[in-house]
Amino acid sequence: MKKVLSILIIVAMLIAGICLLTGCGEKENANNGGTSTNGGSQQEEQDETSGVAWPSNQYTNLIPKPEGATIYDEKEVDNNYYVGHSIDLTDWTIEECKAYAEKLKEAGFTIPSSGANSVVVTDTDSTYSFGAENSDGVYVTVGSSYNSGRISIQKNNNE
Repeated sequence: MKKVLSILIIVAMLIAGICLLTGCGEKENANNGGTSTNGGSQQEEQDETSGVAWPSNQYTNLIPKPEGATIYDEKEVDNNYYVGHSIDLTDWTIEECKAYAEKLKEAGFTIPSSGANSVVVTDTDSTYSFGAENSDGVYVTVGSSYNSGRISIQKNNNE
């Protein structure tokens, strides 16, 4: 059950990220000048190309900032299943996502999700996704498809 839930969460995040980055959220961005509302998180360093800052909080401080990507949106996540942070990216190729996944491994995210054999969830010509846990039970997923992507870092809400 935990494996199925993890896979469903990853798939839902990838689909939502692709929808947001391909125009579903365009009207909202036009209304606020193209910047994120940022869900109330602290912001540390400003992204040179987009004006949306890399968030600084207890979750994002555990992962490296991706290079070469434009931050489209970022928000805190708190639901019945997990708490954490989600970052949507544009201008992020599959190759850059794969390189970022290697940095996550170096940062200690090496444990596949429950029931999975690998931290690489999907690896095709058009889509790449990675999901791994660290020794503290913090789970990170990253994915890229058609030059857009999402980074999500979370912990079970029950912990």
